[in-house]
Amino acid sequence: MVGKSKSYKNSISRFLSMLLYDRVIAIFLLGFSVFSSYFIIFKNLDDIIEQTHLVYDQDTMVFLLPLIIYSLRFIFAPLIDRVQLPFLNSILGRRRSWIVCSQICSFIVILMLSIVNPEKYFSLFSLFVTILAIFTSINLILIDAIRIESGTKNLQPLLVAAFMLGYTLSNHTCDILFDAIDSYLGVYGHYDFRVWSIYFVSISIISVIGIITTCYIKDPENDEDLNLLGYSKYDYYKTFILYVLSIVAFIFIYSFLYNQLFDSVKSNLILQGLSNSFINYLKNISSIVVALICMIIIFYFIDYLKLLPHNLCTSISTNFFTDFFIKFKESAMPLLLLVIIFRIPEITGDFISDSFFSVKHYNIEDISNLKYNIAPIVQLSGAFLAGFIALKIGMIKSLTYGAVSSLIGIILILLSGINLADTQYIFFFSTLHYLFFGFSYTIFIGMISVIVSRAYSATQFVLFYIASSIIAELINNYILSIINVHGEIETLFLLIIFSIVVIMLTNRVKNILMNMFAIKT
Repeated sequence: MVGKSKSYKNSISRFLSMLLYDRVIAIFLLGFSVFSSYFIIFKNLDDIIEQTHLVYDQDTMVFLLPLIIYSLRFIFAPLIDRVQLPFLNSILGRRRSWIVCSQICSFIVILMLSIVNPEKYFSLFSLFVTILAIFTSINLILIDAIRIESGTKNLQPLLVAAFMLGYTLSNHTCDILFDAIDSYLGVYGHYDFRVWSIYFVSISIISVIGIITTCYIKDPENDEDLNLLGYSKYDYYKTFILYVLSIVAFIFIYSFLYNQLFDSVKSNLILQGLSNSFINYLKNISSIVVALICMIIIFYFIDYLKLLPHNLCTSISTNFFTDFFIKFKESAMPLLLLVIIFRIPEITGDFISDSFFSVKHYNIEDISNLKYNIAPIVQLSGAFLAGFIALKIGMIKSLTYGAVSSLIGIILILLSGINLADTQYIFFFSTLHYLFFGFSYTIFIGMISVIVSRAYSATQFVLFYIASSIIAELINNYILSIINVHGEIETLFLLIIFSIVVIMLTNRVKNILMNMFAIKT
């Protein structure tokens, strides 16, 4: 008993010391910095539209382009993985050169936003926001790559928790900063470009934190053979230009398919009884898949014309995919299946939890307080708990705990729905489920970080993450029809059964990974 107590004290002591580890602090600061520009796109843009009374017509639809670019950010990842930036690469290294370049560009674009009034120069403002979305997407991809390549397997959940902490504090800092400027100028919620100008300058200063942090840390040592480091700078110039043109073609094809080609299909699906949101989601996924196939065809055409060295072209277009199957062989399919379905209980359960609040007709301030103030703190507690468990027993051994915590979260949501008449009852269980979902989410990100190859860490990670989110959201849209027929409680029982299946698959994957990485049980 004394031995176990001493062991846990040592584990806690080690965990607390790891919180001050330079990589953990660096990931926190990078997350804090990059999410300040992220919130310009996903929060401030809506506020500006609301304050200036702009209408979502054909002219203002350009505001949706930044959101589309962020959703399709995986198209930038192969370029980041495979192409070196001339001059900067020899000074800073492969990862740091990319992130410093993109952060400096973000800094400049945010400063430009501070001098362009959207009421007068709407098109120019929306162009700068679109450019900011590109560099923010690149920054987020690079931070994940640095996190994966610079930390050990067991350290990944703690690094994820630090990144989540950066996200949360950045969110609150941006809100406090804007409210302070708004109150100081006496505007109080009305549109005044002076407020937004000072706010954007302040955000640009916050973004400098990321530049300083990147210059301070060392570039991750990548011991895997990239087999791409012998090309001339002209090959990299050509690759960059051709890839950017391919991205432009991708966005154009995607926009055409989504807005034109699939509209005729939509009317037929509505007649079959499918919901409008579900149909729009199918349109989005179908457009992405077709546009992605076209982009790959463009790259093979480039390869056929011999505009780029053969190995460089195929590495950018397809090698990141084949590498995963070569690495895991027959175990690749169970891993992919687990990646795709792991988050379904968490995302769907969270959606059903919100529906309980609508059934109860809670005050909007109560819901906002839970979602904005309480839930992030509880989720962060679950994330750091996952970091502690992974350091204690190992990341791979923690996989089962992650799947089980997702099941517990579903059960807590079920308990919150049993007695809807008691406000404190439902708030207690609804709050507690965020702890287990935060734990489960952190373990999930840690799992993806472990299975990706370092030679393709940026591409494989973002593809796995987006694939899991797309499938979960697709199920989430479909489950609306199940709830309408059977109700929330019955749907939660189905999710519990599904969660048990996920646990069983997780145990199998855990054994595969433990054998592969030669971990002793």
